[in-house]
Amino acid sequence: MGRGSARSRSQLDHHPIPRNEISHCRIHFLRRRAEEATLYVLSEHGAARYNAIKKELGITNMMLTNTLRDLEEFGLVNRIQYNEVPPRVEYSLTDNGYAIIPALKEFEKWGQRLLDSKEGDGADNGADADDGAIRPGV
Repeated sequence: MGRGSARSRSQLDHHPIPRNEISHCRIHFLRRRAEEATLYVLSEHGAARYNAIKKELGITNMMLTNTLRDLEEFGLVNRIQYNEVPPRVEYSLTDNGYAIIPALKEFEKWGQRLLDSKEGDGADNGADADDGAIRPGV
């Protein structure tokens, strides 16, 4: 094996982000997507029980449990436990949770415009000149 081959292998083995960090980033990304989807479900249904949210989203118990805990910690979701037999727990959005929904919808619109512009001929960024977007000077 020549020196060039060893160098190529070394370059292939080196990645700017360690493999365990890449896995962490993937999990983090998926959790963020689950958080956004959970916020949408709760904004549409009001209060909802765990299994109803899980059925709507189609995610694992661990993913939903972590998502709901994070959203509760961020102050976006309320967890209400009723003293009943069998126990009943419902989740709902806080005022801050409802307040973030318009921002998420705007972000979704922006993402759709970006996708649409990539599907076009590439000569335009897909946004109208008078859409209120801030653009760098020419």
